[in-house]
Amino acid sequence: MPPRSSSGTCLLCKTTVGRIAMPRHSQDCLKKSDWPEPGGLSYIIRVEGFHTKMFWLLVLARQDAELSDLDRLLRDVWVECCEHLSTFTIHGERFFSYKDNDFDDGEGEFGFSIRLDEVIGPGTVFTYEYDFGSTTKLKLSVIGISPVAPKIAPLCLIARNNRPEIPCYFCKEKGEYLVTNRSDSPYMIAICRDCTKKKVDDMEPEYVTVIPNSPRAGVCGYMEEPITAIRWYPKGWHLGDIYPAESEEALAEIMNCDEDDE
Repeated sequence: MPPRSSSGTCLLCKTTVGRIAMPRHSQDCLKKSDWPEPGGLSYIIRVEGFHTKMFWLLVLARQDAELSDLDRLLRDVWVECCEHLSTFTIHGERFFSYKDNDFDDGEGEFGFSIRLDEVIGPGTVFTYEYDFGSTTKLKLSVIGISPVAPKIAPLCLIARNNRPEIPCYFCKEKGEYLVTNRSDSPYMIAICRDCTKKKVDDMEPEYVTVIPNSPRAGVCGYMEEPITAIRWYPKGWHLGDIYPAESEEALAEIMNCDEDDE
């Protein structure tokens, strides 16, 4: 079983820090940064899986950022697969990514074109749901404020959990790939590279991926997209720092080996 919680990386100084200690560490790093101090306050928002603390993010958000900006970050980093609808629930009010008369059920829902400081503040706990069919639900908490603002965009990632280490279903070594839709198992399983090679004939390529660093792993058509995620990272990060491209290349070779031999 994967751990219920996990350590992460401060994206400002690239130090590994535990989940509980990360907010204070991030505050100290922000004070030492050359990021702007515009005279207002920024929120520090922790985002985590609703049912597990294994996946988590810390987001620095200007007060004038909108819910639409936060929605875009969550989609780019964690959940986007098929352009599903999404919703925030804040203080009992629901805010939808798609506001339309046909979608309005008369209960006072709102769209995402609203500033964060109009709906949240220090201590606010709220939820986010992506996809109303195969739903991924997240818990968000405003756990601090800072005089420092994101350097470029209205929001920026400042910390993220490290990629989870899950044992291989077959040999218990470190898993590298996620397998869904296996005939001999009703659940998603992790599998190491060696076992993938041994069992390649039992698997279909579309159901085997590098284990995603996301609570939406294995749901719907989700595929981790480092190109969209890195847009929200501080300067100095590269695709190779956040995604194991070599694992993906090795998987492609394994899954295509039979075709190459023909």
